[in-house]
Amino acid sequence: MGRNRLSLVLAAATAVLWAAPVRSRAHPGPDPQGVRITRSDGAVVEGELLGFEDGRYRVRTREGTLEEVEEGRVQEILLTGALPLPSPAPGPAAEEEASAALERGDTEAALRKVLNDLDGLQSRRREIGALAARIYQSHLPRLLERRDAAGLSDALRSLPVLLPAEARQDLLARLAERLAEQARTAPRDPFTAAFSEHLARLVEEGSLSGEVRTFLADHFARQGEQEAAAGNASAAIALLGGALRLDPSRREALREPLTKAAVEDGRRRLSGGDPAGALAAAREALSFHPEHEPARKLLEEAEFELLRKKAEAAPDREAEALLKDFLARSVRPDQRAWAQQALARLTARPPLLEPEAQEDLDRYFPLKPGWTLIYRRLDGEIRQKVRIDSVTRTKEGLRARCTLEEVFHGSTAARSYELEVEKGALLLSTGRDREILLRFPLREGDSWSWRSATQQFRRTVKALGRTVRLGPGEPGRTFENCAVVEFTSTSDHRTLTSRSTYAPGVGLVSIEYLDPDQRNFSLELIAAGPDLPTPR
Repeated sequence: MGRNRLSLVLAAATAVLWAAPVRSRAHPGPDPQGVRITRSDGAVVEGELLGFEDGRYRVRTREGTLEEVEEGRVQEILLTGALPLPSPAPGPAAEEEASAALERGDTEAALRKVLNDLDGLQSRRREIGALAARIYQSHLPRLLERRDAAGLSDALRSLPVLLPAEARQDLLARLAERLAEQARTAPRDPFTAAFSEHLARLVEEGSLSGEVRTFLADHFARQGEQEAAAGNASAAIALLGGALRLDPSRREALREPLTKAAVEDGRRRLSGGDPAGALAAAREALSFHPEHEPARKLLEEAEFELLRKKAEAAPDREAEALLKDFLARSVRPDQRAWAQQALARLTARPPLLEPEAQEDLDRYFPLKPGWTLIYRRLDGEIRQKVRIDSVTRTKEGLRARCTLEEVFHGSTAARSYELEVEKGALLLSTGRDREILLRFPLREGDSWSWRSATQQFRRTVKALGRTVRLGPGEPGRTFENCAVVEFTSTSDHRTLTSRSTYAPGVGLVSIEYLDPDQRNFSLELIAAGPDLPTPR
């Protein structure tokens, strides 16, 4: 009879605890909260978080030792979940003591022992929950400052259930406010898009709790509507899109405000001279509302403005092909009239180069806006990115504005320079001088030389039609029908020699320094294409 009464009381007492798991019959208590602390000196302390007292975190390590870390010496602190920890010191467990009291017939002592232990358990959970909330209040803003989209989404996925509901709501509210501010100030920032993608993946795999999804989606939807009402279309798209990714069931409710915001954003981009951005916004609007007439009209206007921009910047033959392709389609009368006039002007003006020279320029050094080449230095220390930003027709020929970025151990330095095509030559502007890179048409054995101060320079076409392989054993790195040009630089004391290889349809694919002490500075192409990102 006494055991039955005790069982009923235990069942009732246990029901008041919210999901308090038991580690083992011999050691009742919650699963230990794991923590990983990185100190400012780089040392890592990992184990069970015991508490925070007098400005110090107390941690029991996997080896069973007790470590204390001063808050001022903490570089980073992460909650890691349950950890396998050493068994507790030998001694009678609460359940064994209660059972022994029950066997003696002392049910009051048995009940008192069990309830005291449960009170201690609940107090322990509150203590760890408060400490976890404090850690997250510091950790989430740090992830935002570091712009760590993956880390931020992982932190949301592992938000501890032992946090009191009020603390969880407070954390999510602060995070939502910060994310809304990010979307408001930089809606097209790569971090905003990356975090949105991570959230969508968490939703798809079902690893983001319903509470987190609902709370953030509600907040983003409200903030997005406020930004739309204030005329901040880009911010509205970022926030409303975030709400949709978190809760796809809201698609119908968010379709109209998202479409309207995307069209408004596209209109502003188009009037600001960004037809590519306007085109992307129009396509985004049509993805929400395929029959939306203002979005269709924006798409048509953006495509036309982008064509105009490309045709004005492209070499003559490429511009002619763009215009003829456009005229072959069904287009508005005013757009057709512009394209016909532009094509007539293009075909009426004299060619920039003789046909053979133009063919070699297009083959070995394509001058296309957005064309990007990425190289690595042989010593592995540096990556280089070369991008053609714009190409314009001048009275003398062509001028291309380019950007060179160098990435060294994560740091990036950039500078701009100009290339010119004039009188059958491709020239690099270097201050007051203009260096002749190539003469067209290329002929094997042709050479040209020039002086600058006390140095003499010379370039010679060493070979045409050569096959070159870069990166031994790597597929897709063989280039055929290449042109090889040798460059020598002679001063009073020394002559340096290098060879540049140009591949058809690509451009410069390698620079090989022939002097033994210069070989590590050789460059080889690792990627080519339109608008490639900067390597990291």
